[in-house]
Amino acid sequence: MKSTINSHLVSQVLLRRFAVKNDEDKWVTIQHDKDQGSESIKEVEHVACKEVPRKLIQLLEAEWSDEIEKHANKAINSLAHHNWTEAHFATIKDLIALHLIRSQAFQMVEDNKDDLMNRIKVIRDEAMEENPELSDVFNYLYEKEARDATLDVSIGVLVEYIRKTRDFLTKPEIGLDIGFAPEGKEFIIGEVPVISIFKDGKIAPITDAKYVGMPITPKIIVTLKTKPTRDKPVTLTPTEVDRVNQLQMKHTYKVFFSKPSK
Repeated sequence: MKSTINSHLVSQVLLRRFAVKNDEDKWVTIQHDKDQGSESIKEVEHVACKEVPRKLIQLLEAEWSDEIEKHANKAINSLAHHNWTEAHFATIKDLIALHLIRSQAFQMVEDNKDDLMNRIKVIRDEAMEENPELSDVFNYLYEKEARDATLDVSIGVLVEYIRKTRDFLTKPEIGLDIGFAPEGKEFIIGEVPVISIFKDGKIAPITDAKYVGMPITPKIIVTLKTKPTRDKPVTLTPTEVDRVNQLQMKHTYKVFFSKPSK
């Protein structure tokens, strides 16, 4: 079995909110390349994906319920129609966390693994210089054994991230604010759909961030708040929508998505 899997950074259930069905009954979205400035129609099934170690997906599914996405549509619809319950809010909070883990936590694991591999490479090179006749052995250990071992060590980062995120979200004072885009404006969504930042604009874990927000449709954005003061959704200004979209474009890896007109 292949050790990696092509995983969606943005779940299809969420990305379909930024898509329409074409004549072949396929969900399609507009993909924008942020560097080239180009755009094209793409099937939702084949975008916002990244090769990640299969072990990470298995761990995420074991540690975090895979039921979240099954309830997401109902929860998003409840917000759109102003008839949500606490259960719907809980699903939306879990949906935010799931996407943050897929992008931010997976990247943390990858960075930690790369750092360990670089340190091991220095040791390997020194050993090969002293024992050139064993070069094949050292290369084998580096390419085969070290990669698996460093991943196993780095996975601890993901376990801790999931634990802290779950503990944070279950606090009764953590709620949601809901914002609607005004007439003539829509939100976009990037490959890193949850924007989680410090006041200085740097990416931060969900537990430390001053702002955590994610668009869930072209017209709705949800933000995590400690003791939210708003008892009903608010309509954002065009400038605020532009600011949200700029953050999506800034933090995405390569592309972002918008809903095609019918």
